[in-house]
Amino acid sequence: VSSAPHRMEAIVVEDEAVQRERLSALCSGFGWQARSFAEAGSLIDLILERQQTGQPMPDVLLVDWNLGDGLDGISAMRRLRELLPAGSVPAALLITQDERRALQTEDIVDVVDAVLAKPANPSTLFNAVNEAIAKRKGGSEHLLDQSVIRRLGGGLLPDVRLLVVDDSDINLEVARRMLERQGAVVLCDNH
Repeated sequence: VSSAPHRMEAIVVEDEAVQRERLSALCSGFGWQARSFAEAGSLIDLILERQQTGQPMPDVLLVDWNLGDGLDGISAMRRLRELLPAGSVPAALLITQDERRALQTEDIVDVVDAVLAKPANPSTLFNAVNEAIAKRKGGSEHLLDQSVIRRLGGGLLPDVRLLVVDDSDINLEVARRMLERQGAVVLCDNH
């Protein structure tokens, strides 16, 4: 029995090579396993193979809305929902340059958990993935890989008292847990 903590896995599907590499690098920077594809067909093949062989599904899919292979992100996610048993589709983010138009698309709520505007930065990516994972799994405890925290020295803030202020309860919870793991005494406020 392995005692290694779960390492979150993110799959990026983006036809623009620079964007795909950038998103993969951001995911890896959070300590997540990152895998990427240029087309939705490769994602569907991977997910079906895992389902058929009993392998674990990725934690989150980051899929570009407008892909060059004829299958857009919304259609790809709809297809996965048709092919997989209910509840087994990973959390999904739609990546787009036109966030407003995406949010106005009627059936988007049925196929994706959050929208991520291009170009994403570390904060917007983390927040969108956090939102999608929390929505799908009811919590986001495994977003940060413990090995990354250990590599950073673990316990870097023994008995340091901190006040964390943010308007997002999810962000406050993640920040509180991260800081407490480092030994800090944390007070959170969302005002």
